[in-house]
Amino acid sequence: THAHTGFPDLTRPATADELRVVQGYVEEGYRLFKQRCADGRGLTTDQIEKVAQGRVWSGTRAVELGLVDTLGSLPTAINIAAGLAGVDNYHTRAYPKEKKWWEKLSEFSSATVKMLKANTQPFAAEREMLRRMSQTPVLQATMLECAEVK
Repeated sequence: THAHTGFPDLTRPATADELRVVQGYVEEGYRLFKQRCADGRGLTTDQIEKVAQGRVWSGTRAVELGLVDTLGSLPTAINIAAGLAGVDNYHTRAYPKEKKWWEKLSEFSSATVKMLKANTQPFAAEREMLRRMSQTPVLQATMLECAEVK
């Protein structure tokens, strides 16, 4: 019920007012980023700006510039966090839990299924999958067995 109710609207160019709103979000996000970096590194936002300047750095260069402590994966970060917390015995769980393929399939709305069944080119692969599934009385799979070669 306001001037920006339909924004973003991909059917028309953005207005100057809409672009100003988006720019404001970008600037606020960058300000928050610099503040969090400064707080985490014990620096001022001016010191962060001298390095950052809105650029994206490679991981290696970020280490050289002191923007990050080390490079690694999620397990690396978890191990470091556990060490900092003084925790030796811990486990992790991934959320949300990965859904089975049939759970994902059942989430399709009837409208989506109708669209996939329709003769439209963008959904050719999905339509073919639905056609095959509807013609196969039992789901089938091929599995390879791996054995150690001596």
